Amino acid sequence: MGKRPELTGGGLVRSVGGWSEVLALMRRKKKVASDSRILGSSDFVEAVLKEAEKLEIETLRLKKRKIRIEDLYGEVAQRYKTELTELDS
Repeated sequence: MGKRPELTGGGLVRSVGGWSEVLALMRRKKKVASDSRILGSSDFVEAVLKEAEKLEIETLRLKKRKIRIEDLYGEVAQRYKTELTELDS
């Protein structure tokens, strides 16, 4: 279909309405959230980045909660009121 203007330009440029709008926002010193990986409005980009940050924090929190296999083994035996030798079998 050839070059289509509605499909060219970066996410920020396209979502605010073109380079003239980007420059106008810069002149007014208005901050606009942008990320080249995310196509959408400033509000949408901020929401996506906040959600990604929450997921990253949760992932890091879970990584810190690592348990040694020996400790897990003991907890399983205790919870199910069994001996470690039974678990071995």
